[in-house]
Amino acid sequence: MAVKELFMNLIVSLEHHFSRTPDGAVWTQTQFPYPFWARYLAVFDAVRAVARVREIASAPAGWQRADGPGVSFTAVPHYQGPWQYLWRARQVRQVVSSVVGPRDAVILRVSSNIAAGIAAGLRRAGQPYGVEVVSDPYDVFAPGAVRSRLRPLFRWWFPRELRRHCRDACAAAYVTEHALQRRYPCPAYAVGVSDVELPDAAIAAAPRPAPPAGGPRTFALATIPCTARVWEREALPRKTGSAAAWRSRAVAEPVRHVPSWQTIRHFCRRARGLTWPIAGDTYMYVCILYVCIQEEP
Repeated sequence: MAVKELFMNLIVSLEHHFSRTPDGAVWTQTQFPYPFWARYLAVFDAVRAVARVREIASAPAGWQRADGPGVSFTAVPHYQGPWQYLWRARQVRQVVSSVVGPRDAVILRVSSNIAAGIAAGLRRAGQPYGVEVVSDPYDVFAPGAVRSRLRPLFRWWFPRELRRHCRDACAAAYVTEHALQRRYPCPAYAVGVSDVELPDAAIAAAPRPAPPAGGPRTFALATIPCTARVWEREALPRKTGSAAAWRSRAVAEPVRHVPSWQTIRHFCRRARGLTWPIAGDTYMYVCILYVCIQEEP
């Protein structure tokens, strides 16, 4: 008797902004390119991401393709911020309510409005799902982190919703060792793992050579864009060079720390920096050079 081959499709929801060109290709500017999704294909036959997608004429240089063999997208109407979500909530619910089939496996990256819509239907149908807990709304909506009159409501509502998602999940993966597990426990199978992608190309084979004695001193110039919704709260490095030292040449490098936007603003004010509001809750803090320049050892 022939054995029927089973096909298992995975649905993954997330709160990331993707873009789609007229040819149907899905692109990302920063996170979640195709290699991120391809790792799920080691277990599942196909992956379908459910996320916000906006239409663009063409992908700018440097953007990465997100879809590919075995990976497709269900486009949720694009929105940004709570007010646009409320304006399009009905359209969003219509899309997410029909995205999961009865034989699909489901992973919800939470906390997420999209995940909340999917989870409600799964609970009604008695269909199991797993969660990847990648953020803490209690910290995201802490006092001073978000400029909104609804911030206290969000800080009460979203942690409450996340606790329910984790309580009802059949499995949970947390990006912390203990912190998120304590606040949002899952009574079923739970594990703490990192979802950081660090390819071999990101690791230097050897340290940079020291500058020659008596030669020009080298400094690293850090450009720090930051949004009001930050999840890492490390201190900004205080070891800085002087403004006069800028006569030496500078080397641009990736930032090794992710400070909170309050910390950045504090140091920028001390350095007589400038602050420009951009779009929504996003701010760019531009500091005087002697705050941004960090002397190399």
